[in-house]
Amino acid sequence: MARAIPTSPARATTRRLIVFAAMALGGFALSCIPARSDPSGLDVDLFQAGTRLPDWLDLPLRAVMQLGTIGAVLVVAVGVLLFTRRWQLPLALLAAGMLARWGAELAKAGFERARPTEALTGVDPRDTAGGFGFASGHTSVAFAFAAVVSWWLPRRWRPLAWTLAAAVGLARVYVGVHYPLDVLGGAALGTALGTAVVAVVGVPRPVSGIASSVGERGAGSERRGDATD
Repeated sequence: MARAIPTSPARATTRRLIVFAAMALGGFALSCIPARSDPSGLDVDLFQAGTRLPDWLDLPLRAVMQLGTIGAVLVVAVGVLLFTRRWQLPLALLAAGMLARWGAELAKAGFERARPTEALTGVDPRDTAGGFGFASGHTSVAFAFAAVVSWWLPRRWRPLAWTLAAAVGLARVYVGVHYPLDVLGGAALGTALGTAVVAVVGVPRPVSGIASSVGERGAGSERRGDATD
């Protein structure tokens, strides 16, 4: 009887990344279907509910919203490079951020979905934005950022990356420039592109890269073979 050839951990991780990226891309494809039509009643209702969130959320949501900008990705990438002296994470962050932004712009040009301020009456936005709405560029960049960073963070910190990305999407609804469907499309697109970038660049060992670097600087030596996923 032929013996099964064991799969290396790196190859197994790459397969998981590819499957996850494909699932996220499928989610984006599904969000494209209703994006071709006028906003649904549910989309409008959720948008209006988001814009009515209490004013004390204004400052924190506007602050976290900056994580969806290319400038924030650039700052974080440079900081990580200087701190860790490792190129993989900064390269992945820059590539994922740029791809997510470009992907969202291509979707906007292809679907030409009007923003809420153009399609609805009685909307009093807290911010302004030009161009089309689907998919949200800020949200796409934020989720690409989270998809990349989560593979380098210790497991207990990964939910924080995704929570911040979700907060960026909420902030775009809160300020009145996107429907929830725009945000969902951006989230799926950014997740797909960010995960695909990690599959190409590769996940370093140990995966807890940043945390490991802190330990290495404190102890003055590298610890190897302590990988987690």
